[in-house]
Amino acid sequence: MKKSNLFFLSTLIAVFLSASTSYAYYSSRSACEANCPGQSCSRYSARCGYPTVYICWYQGQSHYGPGVTISPTFITKTGCERSLLYTRLDGYSVVKNCYWDGSYYRYQVTENTTHSKCTLTECPANCSSCDSSSVCTTCNSGYYLSSGSCVSCPANATCNGSSSFTCNSGYLLQGGTCVSCPANATCDGSSTFTCNSGYKKSGNACVKDRTVSSCPSRMTLSSDGCCCINK
Repeated sequence: MKKSNLFFLSTLIAVFLSASTSYAYYSSRSACEANCPGQSCSRYSARCGYPTVYICWYQGQSHYGPGVTISPTFITKTGCERSLLYTRLDGYSVVKNCYWDGSYYRYQVTENTTHSKCTLTECPANCSSCDSSSVCTTCNSGYYLSSGSCVSCPANATCNGSSSFTCNSGYLLQGGTCVSCPANATCDGSSTFTCNSGYKKSGNACVKDRTVSSCPSRMTLSSDGCCCINK
């Protein structure tokens, strides 16, 4: 391999490694500042058996709703999760785990006076926020909340972590599941459907609309309106 190719490869590897480790968290302020030029490095003091770390962040905290605090913004999920860990060790409860807001990672927490410091409440599986280790309040994307637990999204549905799910377009909500739209009908994901032109509802199906508006004088309209019959 030519020297130029070797140089290019080594440079590419160095760039990749620096990109994957920068903006996370560091054991010293100097290391943090060296990898976070022009940004802020916050010191998280040692607590509950965890060492002192420095984490690079970009924008300050803000408040959202009653008692809810949105974290500073982080470039990496690793840095966000480490900051969240130390915040939880301070007695805060998670409202929303580290998420991508379109530009950065951030999280939402609220102060919990019933939690003692250094106590970490692990949420149930597939849960993004919880009241306890057994009761979930919101779920990860792809799940919906049911009786404090996170349930996998049904087939042909969309789940955003709330206590309900939405059937996809072209499907009908029926008995808690999303079923295929009846033939000759249009479904928007709700529990009702609309029959296409030329068809009418008959129970849970759309049948050909054979309604006759008028008959010859020598005939009369049948009781179901489908046709003309002899008088």
